[in-house]
Amino acid sequence: MKNCRKWDPLDPDDVEFGRYERALIDVENEMQRQDDKWGPQDHPDIVWLAVLTEEVGEVAKEILERRSGGGFDLRKELVQVAAVSVQWLMAMERAERGEQFKVPLS
Repeated sequence: MKNCRKWDPLDPDDVEFGRYERALIDVENEMQRQDDKWGPQDHPDIVWLAVLTEEVGEVAKEILERRSGGGFDLRKELVQVAAVSVQWLMAMERAERGEQFKVPLS
């Protein structure tokens, strides 16, 4: 990447790293919340696409609501988009290794 700068986690004045770290922690916490709510998820790509599209739709809704004085959860919705994206990537990696979770049918 052109002009890509590496953050120094040991530099207490590196404010950008603090923002980066906060974002990653928020995504990790959201992933845990999703796991707690739905359990481990291994879906076909078409299902992941539907889940991610729904989350992106929530981002669009927040942006449109901001124009009319509402929409105060944009950051939360973006964190959910990132979390679903990472969950999907992790599910793909499990599938490549043949390690899908076995979700019991109830």
